[in-house]
Amino acid sequence: RDDPKIVPRFAAAARIIDLSTGRWRTETDSDIRTYVNTRLAEPAIAARVPPAIHPEALAEKLVQVANGNFLYISFFLDEVANHRNLDDLDTLPSGLYELYRTYLERIIPGQNGPESSTRSRDLIRNALGALSAAMDAIPMELLAKWLGIDVDETRRILLDLTQIVTSNADGCRLYQI
Repeated sequence: RDDPKIVPRFAAAARIIDLSTGRWRTETDSDIRTYVNTRLAEPAIAARVPPAIHPEALAEKLVQVANGNFLYISFFLDEVANHRNLDDLDTLPSGLYELYRTYLERIIPGQNGPESSTRSRDLIRNALGALSAAMDAIPMELLAKWLGIDVDETRRILLDLTQIVTSNADGCRLYQI
């Protein structure tokens, strides 16, 4: 985070490279294309590519929808490896926020529907709320206490949230967007 006591000390010597500008787009797209082609060769993903879609055309479409965002393409291809269909390339989520939205709609189905238990939906919402309000990683035991459940159940909930939550020895937190 930017600390007004520290930042000025480094400002003169710092070189900021904004990878989001168009200046680096060719290099970024090339790196994403290499990553996409590597992932498309994985058996779990290759098996989900419809025979009618040429892998090179698919790779180019994925580079296009990634729009320079590695996190998007990484999450998207993780979804493909697990369950997402690639039948209609025109319906791919356009951007990280839309990808997150479709992901959340899947893990918290039918906000008012019977697809999952109310308790499960509430626990997922509460976990996301706690994680989004935290400045630092939350220890698993503390998150379990806040949710009013045991650590094992907390781990099960976090498994459903692996695309947006990271866990390590320090605890768990939302990926930064």
